Amino acid sequence: MMTFVNMDAPGLTILPTHRVVHSLPAFHAADFFKSAAKYFVVKPLPGESEPTALMAKLTEAGKSGVSFIAVTREGNSLLTAKADAVAARLKDEPERQRRLDIVQLHTVILDDLLGVSPQAVANQTNLRYVRDASEAMQQVAAGDADIAFLMNPVTLDQLREVAFAGDVMPQKSTDFYPKLLSGLTIYALD
Repeated sequence: MMTFVNMDAPGLTILPTHRVVHSLPAFHAADFFKSAAKYFVVKPLPGESEPTALMAKLTEAGKSGVSFIAVTREGNSLLTAKADAVAARLKDEPERQRRLDIVQLHTVILDDLLGVSPQAVANQTNLRYVRDASEAMQQVAAGDADIAFLMNPVTLDQLREVAFAGDVMPQKSTDFYPKLLSGLTIYALD
């Protein structure tokens, strides 16, 4: 089954899909942030716990480069990519893929720093995908997750560039709005 979407349609939006990492054998926030500092500028956000405010900070930071908000029980931090360090790590990826937040998160953070393999990601062994930032944060606060990453959405320009080059977008990187009315295409109408 497939659908075609006009990329130039007014109102077409891509929503972010946040990553919630759980069941890691040994996770310590301080150790993670120390390791992440090799690839990212880590800026603690003391007292910042409102999802709307955090997403606003992330959106602003995303205008000047790849950024994530890392949510832990010990606090939240803004991670902004060090372009040269990340580019050196992703040198085997096409340039258009290297610029994607999601590729940097999955390769550098999940695989390299947290040890969540691509197979574990595909099987969702240690990873859950969450649409709502407050839900992702709640899972961490409740102890149901080790860390959550709040994401900026992929832009339509990024999607267009990757698609027209014949590449494939990473898993769970596009959540289009408005949604396709699936009932009309799946169910028989009398």
